Amino acid sequence: MLIFYTGAIRTGKTTTVSNVCADRSDVSGFVTPDNELGKRVMRFFPSAETIEFETESSDCVEIGRFKFSKTAFERGNELISQFSASQFKFLVIDELGRFELVKRSGFYEAFKNLKLRSGQKAIVIVREELVEQAISEFGGIAVRNREELERAMQ
Repeated sequence: MLIFYTGAIRTGKTTTVSNVCADRSDVSGFVTPDNELGKRVMRFFPSAETIEFETESSDCVEIGRFKFSKTAFERGNELISQFSASQFKFLVIDELGRFELVKRSGFYEAFKNLKLRSGQKAIVIVREELVEQAISEFGGIAVRNREELERAMQ
């Protein structure tokens, strides 16, 4: 089952998903919060390992005014691709944005090919203006607050 956690830009979607999933041992995946310098990092579940996502490196993917680490995209795509063979129940992906849903790049191919086993669910952060497109293309449901997210993760 695909669960699209949605809301407007900069309304705490990443923080909410991070808080709901923080102490769970059945969650794999990644969130992309801002660090103390205001740059996005990629933090993995369940290890809490953090790597640079937003970068100044020349080995990057440019999306608008932002530069993102190619290595981080590779790690995220690998995690998505290998999820169905894992013992985890939930996969967190932060996020499917315009880069994926309009440009068909970033995490798009790995997500498009994602196969969930019985009982597995993917929690995918998507901006409000893109959620209907995501549901139309991939199926799934939209949840819009912490209570709905926690209920969907039972």
